[in-house]
Amino acid sequence: MNTPHQNKYKNTYKPLFFILLFSIICLVVLMNMNLGESQKTVPKIKLSYFQNNAEYTMAIEQRLQQEIAQSRHVWIGVEPEKNNQLDFALKLKAGIEKIIGKFDKVVVDKELGLPHQVLSMFGDTQEMLVKDRWADLTDFIKTHEDKKILVITAAIYSTNLIKQNPIDKIKSAVSGYKPLTMSAGRFALSLDDEKSNLFRCDTEDKTGVGEWGCAVINKARTVKRKVDLKKLKDNPSMVLGLMDLTGENDYMILIGADWAQTATQ
Repeated sequence: MNTPHQNKYKNTYKPLFFILLFSIICLVVLMNMNLGESQKTVPKIKLSYFQNNAEYTMAIEQRLQQEIAQSRHVWIGVEPEKNNQLDFALKLKAGIEKIIGKFDKVVVDKELGLPHQVLSMFGDTQEMLVKDRWADLTDFIKTHEDKKILVITAAIYSTNLIKQNPIDKIKSAVSGYKPLTMSAGRFALSLDDEKSNLFRCDTEDKTGVGEWGCAVINKARTVKRKVDLKKLKDNPSMVLGLMDLTGENDYMILIGADWAQTATQ
């Protein structure tokens, strides 16, 4: 038989038990959510150091040789006004063409605002407004479906991580359309360095690009403690990079700081 003294302690511990149980449940849910986030991308090229963009793109070509060989349509996404990423895209185009042959059509997003001298580096190109005139690009793709087409646009328009962006709309409009997409983001090396990223990880973002910004920043955060800063300081032209699979035929590519390479090198 329980005494009043024993009942007092039972009544005291009961709410504590439920609080502890609730805390454990919340922790498990949070862990599962974080695990789900971490499993959104699959490493294909782990954190690596490259002498230049040519060596970096060669590593991508070797890693994705089969995927490239099976793709007639390719999208390369870059960040506006990032010369090192444009240089990367140019060298990646050349490497892909070694595998599948010269592209029949090269579409460059007019919104990137590339000067004529840079535009000419990509060969015979056609400028289109990918975001505002995505329906025109859809018609262009349908018309030249049997041709080898390269689209150079902004990373936020080529990544599969943003819903209702141009690539998402075009995939919905063109039955069975599964281009190879490679979207580049800036590899920030510190919290302070993240301020230079064009796309932030903003949970209150209303434009829809926050998920891309978060994917880029969070991926960099998970590996930046492994970065050899002295190695980068001693070799300022070295390119730091990695590549993750983000979808069925979609890749996120992180490229080191802007000083790593310029389009004129």
